[in-house]
Amino acid sequence: MKRALPTFALAILASATSGLSQAVADETEVKTVHDLVAKIQAREGAVKSVRLAMTTTGEFPGGATFRTEGTLRVLDATHFHSKLEASFGDEMTSESETVKTPDGVWMRERDPAQGEVFVRMDKDLMADLESASRALGDGSPAIAPGVDQAAGPLGSKMLEDLDAQFALKVEGPRVVDGQEVWTVDGDRRAGGDTVDDEFGPAERVAVLVRRSDCALIRMTTFSSGKPLVDVKVTSIELDVPMEPASFELAVPKRARVVDVMDHPPARAQIERIFAEAKAKGWKRGGDEKVDDGGK
Repeated sequence: MKRALPTFALAILASATSGLSQAVADETEVKTVHDLVAKIQAREGAVKSVRLAMTTTGEFPGGATFRTEGTLRVLDATHFHSKLEASFGDEMTSESETVKTPDGVWMRERDPAQGEVFVRMDKDLMADLESASRALGDGSPAIAPGVDQAAGPLGSKMLEDLDAQFALKVEGPRVVDGQEVWTVDGDRRAGGDTVDDEFGPAERVAVLVRRSDCALIRMTTFSSGKPLVDVKVTSIELDVPMEPASFELAVPKRARVVDVMDHPPARAQIERIFAEAKAKGWKRGGDEKVDDGGK
């Protein structure tokens, strides 16, 4: 399963390498994208918690614009809480919120068409989806957009996804806007899908990874030299105190929480993931039945 254009993301891109001014010592520290991903992963492994805020601006094919503002909290790679507010042009807005803990996943969505919807996924189905996603090995999110970032909150997962679609090269570290960063950029790989993957019709991408905390702080995609999507991390805090109990989705008293398998769009997506994984030899908990939602 492929992802849509990333209106919710952790990675951040810069307008290519314009504005670069000053090289920093120790340039041989990181030579390749693999080196940089390993460095980010090492930092992620040493961090207990992450709290960040981000903004995304961009333009869909056809000229429609969008803007999102989001926050993310991650604790021990087991607890995840994201909030996102999106606006499309001057008329349409939407909200989404996702909480993931070892007990399951809770999601809230609000848009003009459906109103506000609350959905829950139990821990057994969550585990099956994560297992199926690993079997597919295509980088698809197992649960919901952004949840897979709990295992790579500083951007290692995003950088790996980008490297699969773009021929990336790394330069630096160097100083950009007063910060020491590695710059990463590259063109779409030959034969890459420019429609169905999460980076849409982008032909080129540029990224900044900050040296001080190994955080991916900006990402920009381009088509015909024109920026399409620009994602910026506006603030990031590492190892801030967090309590597992704070990871919960607030549900109004009169609201109904729907099981994810009783929510037709979500059920269809889940069953598609299971079917694709089954075609590759995957079995759901030792049971190949995938049509009953585990009921």
